[in-house]
Parts: sequence; structure tokens; C-alpha cells
Amino acid sequence: MKIEVVCPYCNSENISFYLWGYPSEKMIELEKEGGFILGGCVPGEFNWYCKDCKQCFKCKSKFPAAYCPRCNTFLAPEHLKLNENNKKFCLNCSKKVI
Repeated sequence: MKIEVVCPYCNSENISFYLWGYPSEKMIELEKEGGFILGGCVPGEFNWYCKDCKQCFKCKSKFPAAYCPRCNTFLAPEHLKLNENNKKFCLNCSKKVI
């Protein structure tokens, strides 16, 4: 129930997703939780970053709808549950996600 992406350079699963565009204050806060990296206003050629070998790479994958810090997984929209307040929860562990 997660987006399967592996670094093509070192085969690590310890990766982050790049979010492109002008960030909001909330996005700047959430970046510190480690699920994604703010890439800036102009989209680059890559969409993933390996935290182990420090390489950026492009990979065809679903666009992550959320990141679960407990499971350390990127979740596609179908792997989320919305509550009555439209808060997103991981279907793996039921933790609120970012």
C-alpha cells in the first residue's frame, strides 16, 4: 500500500519526493518532517532524492498524495482515508499523514 520507489544509484528506499512551486508557510514547516523536499519555483528534471547517496533522479511513479512518518512511506490517493474533517490518515497504520 505504498508507492514503490528505489534509488537507481544505490538501491536505497531512503528517499524524499521533490515538490515544485512557490511554497506556503505550512509547506516550509512540513518539509522539516522529512517526507519531501521543496525544490523551488521552477520545476527541475528530477522528482526524487536519495538521502543515502545524495543523488537526484527521475522515476515514473504515482504522484504521492501524502507521506506517513510512522510507516516512512509515500502514499497514493487510494492508500488514504479521509475523516469527517477531511484529515488524511494512512491505511497502513491509521496515523495522520502530511
